[in-house]
Amino acid sequence: MKTLILLFLLINIAGSFSRPNYMHGGFTIDLIETDSPLSPLYNSNYARSDHQKSAFLRSVSRASRFSILLNYLSSLRKPPVRRRPTKPPPTPTPTPARRPPPPSPRAPPPSPRAPPPSPRPRAPPPSPRAPPPSPVKSFILAVQWPHGVCSRSGARCMMNPLPNEFTIHGLWPQPNGPPSSEGFDSPKLSPITTELTKNWPDLEVAQVKSFVNAPFWTRQWTKHGKESGMGLREYYEKTLKLFKDFGGLKGKLAAENITPTILKTYKLAAIEAALKKINGGFSCTVICNERKTVKRSKFKRFGSATMVRCNRCGATTIIKTSWTPINPGRRFYCCGKRVSSHGIIAWYDPPMCDRVVQIIPGLLNSMNRIQGELDGKTVETKRLKKVLVISWVFFIVYQLVLKM
Repeated sequence: MKTLILLFLLINIAGSFSRPNYMHGGFTIDLIETDSPLSPLYNSNYARSDHQKSAFLRSVSRASRFSILLNYLSSLRKPPVRRRPTKPPPTPTPTPARRPPPPSPRAPPPSPRAPPPSPRPRAPPPSPRAPPPSPVKSFILAVQWPHGVCSRSGARCMMNPLPNEFTIHGLWPQPNGPPSSEGFDSPKLSPITTELTKNWPDLEVAQVKSFVNAPFWTRQWTKHGKESGMGLREYYEKTLKLFKDFGGLKGKLAAENITPTILKTYKLAAIEAALKKINGGFSCTVICNERKTVKRSKFKRFGSATMVRCNRCGATTIIKTSWTPINPGRRFYCCGKRVSSHGIIAWYDPPMCDRVVQIIPGLLNSMNRIQGELDGKTVETKRLKKVLVISWVFFIVYQLVLKM
């Protein structure tokens, strides 16, 4: 850029010296060559003063001057570009052919390859970790005689009428396993609610609404089911299945000539023998409440649903049946010793049991005779009812006198 500006200044200076100037009468006559683009305007037949000439030159635009400069520069001859002569590629010199090396003596043939070593047998992949075995070894299925449960002191049974068959009380793991975090959820038991209501009712609740037994089931799940190693639905289904396996316990006892009656007593040995026969040679535990009423029977079962022998009442215990006008219904009554079975304590009254066995056999015999008359229909019904009531009152008074 600096070179172009310097060239422009040199051209202007050279032009000023090349144009002829004429002085005439105090005026400077400046003529421009005829081939200049400004000659029609600048070169005229009259002379111009210096002032007029400078004014005219100022009127010419810079663009015109620049175009004049470009035209001038384009008219100049460009110097030829010198190119360096390219050297021809060197011709390759022929290399003498190499002689092949003399043949080496033949090597001995290779020995046959040894067979590859057999791969080592890989150990089988580790099997997925099995869940740790449950500490629960067996279960106790507790069934209850409703009339015996409701006759205990402090009982508040609202169910009416009471079932005339044994019902489920609970399924207890032995020993308890780790507690589960699953809570009680009633909708999960919807498919089996009807069976649970029939076989596992809450005797202390009036059966007027659906799921009135849910609080009782919840207590059993919280206390025993969570530690059984089973889920909620599985726990209740398993309990129902075990109960049905020996269901109809009252009818099975009747087949062994043991029925609820007010006129006959049964020794514990007879009850145990009947239960042992019913359950394939395995006995059970009989638990009584504070009022000497048989409340619950316990059957211990392993996972294969087989029964084993449990603790039982004392050897001197007898079981009898009775009826009271306070809570009508047939009940199993039990007398015996105080025993402890799997953490459950049953209270009995041995002295009272001995007196009942020793002192009042005559009364029981007379009641049996009256029962036979009733069966044979040899006496009028009203008269027999009066005799039964009088006998029952005498029996109650006699027991109260013995306790004093």
